[in-house]
Amino acid sequence: MLRKILPRPALIIHITVYLFQLISVFNDSENYIDEVEFIYTVPFLVVIFVILYFIRSKISIYIQAVDLKKEMDDTMKTPKKFG
Repeated sequence: MLRKILPRPALIIHITVYLFQLISVFNDSENYIDEVEFIYTVPFLVVIFVILYFIRSKISIYIQAVDLKKEMDDTMKTPKKFG
């Protein structure tokens, strides 16, 4: 349950912050623009997203394997009658 709840808000918060900064870069009506800091943080953001996605995929594969093993163990414990 925790694996489904925890990563999504963390990613959504960071994505919205960077989208806000990206919009402020293209919005010329503002006097103060956070474009320098945004440009410096883009490479770090890409690396962090790749790492988070890789970790998420590995955890997902591991959890699916554990669930499949548990299901197979339960199936092997209860013999089925033929006929």
